[in-house]
Amino acid sequence: IYNIINRSKEPRDAFYNIIFDLVIPEDKPLVEELLETMSPETDTYANIIRISTPGGQIKYLDTYLYSKFDANGEEISHYGLFKDISVDSHKHMTRPVDFMLNGFNQNSKLSLLVEPLSKRYEFSEGFYKIIEIPKENYVHNESIIDYIEEENVREKLKMLINGEIEEINTILTFNVNGDEENQKICELFIERFTYGNKTHSIGFLTDVTIARQKQKELIESNATKNILIKEVHHRVKNNLQVLNSFLNLERRAYGSNPNKILDNMQARLSSLALLHEKTYNTTDFINVNLKDYILDQDETLQNLFTAKDIQFKSYINEEIHLSIEIITPLLLIIDELTMNAIKHAFPNENQEDKTIYKKIDYINDNTCELILKDNGVGIESPEKLINHNLGWEIIMSLTKQINGKIEVLELDVGTGFRLTFPKTFEHEIEGLQ
Repeated sequence: IYNIINRSKEPRDAFYNIIFDLVIPEDKPLVEELLETMSPETDTYANIIRISTPGGQIKYLDTYLYSKFDANGEEISHYGLFKDISVDSHKHMTRPVDFMLNGFNQNSKLSLLVEPLSKRYEFSEGFYKIIEIPKENYVHNESIIDYIEEENVREKLKMLINGEIEEINTILTFNVNGDEENQKICELFIERFTYGNKTHSIGFLTDVTIARQKQKELIESNATKNILIKEVHHRVKNNLQVLNSFLNLERRAYGSNPNKILDNMQARLSSLALLHEKTYNTTDFINVNLKDYILDQDETLQNLFTAKDIQFKSYINEEIHLSIEIITPLLLIIDELTMNAIKHAFPNENQEDKTIYKKIDYINDNTCELILKDNGVGIESPEKLINHNLGWEIIMSLTKQINGKIEVLELDVGTGFRLTFPKTFEHEIEGLQ
């Protein structure tokens, strides 16, 4: 312990707070959760916490706590194990939840809310920009609800906190610091769910103030354009809910391995954050240049998986322009195929020139083709991939959304896929004839 905290023993070091007193403020809720969780029903706890040594060095500790209870349920003792994993922390980006938060930290209009209903909350930077309170000054409690103008929303949130309802999905007016002259229109989605014997929560808060203002201007000048923008924002919100459905599917499939669930969500969350950021900076949602999105997605994936030393090479016909409703599932399909290649194609870390290649081009006036392949070890049985793989089920569901067709390619080296999909297809937008 004294080697970990970089000091010698002192007379006051009689209790386990020798570690917990050094925990950085951001991780204090984890310690509170740890101490509150221990019971005869839950007598073990594990997490990664960060401490600041007396010399100011930040260290990452893999923490395990065990408690013993007597027959009456009274606690007898604690046993703690602490392992310094600071040297390896860069390999897995610290805690798994950081995968999720990092996908949103550059977005000022959309925030990810992890455990918003508990003391162990963690929010992406966008939340603090929306409420206009610096992260270091923010105190998380129910008082923030008082700044919501709509009484019915305030009541629903209190019901959610008390466990009377399982989710909230609404639009609200937020008075920044209680100032009615500084209002923001926000979309809020929070869901409660049970994992093991604990209740958790996850959600999204989106600042749609500017979008709403633009909608109002377009209503006054051009009703048709307003309807189109409303439809696009509705679809983006729906895609967040689709993402949440993927999370529920994987929770059922990989319930014993929550880290795998969070790893799989990493690229999807990053792509949706990218999609949102670009959506808020454009006025044309029907003819979006695909190449811009794919190259930005490549850069995001390259940064997320730098340690894997995999090169992403892409050729995208710069003449391809698609609507947001096609680009969104397409990006998620590419995420799933790419994640599969990253996990399985290169078991030999020393392999040189590890590459994931993709090409998107026209094959006729209204049909596009995606070829995605790697130069890895390949797969022995395409049938097993197709018939017994949750990721493939997700890919097929997304392919169906864009009226596409996907197949596994026969290659001498590596694994490849071919996806064909129409550039446009009939879709009736509410309000248009």
